[in-house]
Amino acid sequence: MYDKYLVKEGESIESISQNLNIDPNMLKGLNNIYDDEYLLNTNEKVIERQNIEKSNQVKSIRNQYMSDTLARCDRYEKQKAIGLDTTESEDTYRSYLLYLQYLRDVPQQLEFPNIEVLTFDKWSVTLIEKINTSEES
Repeated sequence: MYDKYLVKEGESIESISQNLNIDPNMLKGLNNIYDDEYLLNTNEKVIERQNIEKSNQVKSIRNQYMSDTLARCDRYEKQKAIGLDTTESEDTYRSYLLYLQYLRDVPQQLEFPNIEVLTFDKWSVTLIEKINTSEES
């Protein structure tokens, strides 16, 4: 997943594992810092700070899209609950729910963090293309 990780002076294994979002047991037995800057994991791979930063950037974009979409879902649900006409259609609301699942799954994609997080509009177009392709088959 990661190739290099820049270790801060005095940083604990627990802190490193939290920053990398990995199980601390994966780092057990690592008491040495090599080349003054990099920690080697049990597989002798170096964890790259660059990939962590890219991961954080992608997650930040994903989180913003989630926040925006959750706000739209919340508005729809509240309008429905008090009997108002909704800003969005029920189909659009359901699409938002599917989009939220796509966003939740972003970090589990094989290409992560080297991926583009799709906006709702791009994701919708991609979904429609997939549906049309499967119907043609």
